[in-house]
Amino acid sequence: MTDAPLFLRLQTGDREEAVPVDTTGGLIRFAVGAVGERSSIWRVWANKNKSDVYIAARELARYQKYSLHESGDYRYAWTSEHQDTTPATRVIDRWQRPDPNEGGWSRGISVYVRAEDVVHIQQDRTKESDVAWLDGPPGAIVKTCGSACHAAC
Repeated sequence: MTDAPLFLRLQTGDREEAVPVDTTGGLIRFAVGAVGERSSIWRVWANKNKSDVYIAARELARYQKYSLHESGDYRYAWTSEHQDTTPATRVIDRWQRPDPNEGGWSRGISVYVRAEDVVHIQQDRTKESDVAWLDGPPGAIVKTCGSACHAAC
């Protein structure tokens, strides 16, 4: 484990990797497949002032996102820029951070990518080095877990 206060745990089949998230504005992008033949790209980024972490499909991030707040308030909501009502009604779903397991991990969200969601993208301008690429067996569902491990673990 590194000294980073928060990790994203990526699981694909038997492979598991803990990726540190820089909680001072860090950003990770991940997708299943490769440039030109891939799923949606998911973004995981951190708040610059707190250990709040946000997760969204890149194409939808300006409209909706998952927020895993340091306080333990987890939510899926419209972004403030794209909802015309009070902040309380922006929330689509809300829950409290689960208790950590024996290893200190608290589950955030899981992203499931079906084989049919990995599609050919003509003229894909994604830079290979900008994305953590996950692969899975053909025809399988790839499960990516977003789990949080804070400094106390």
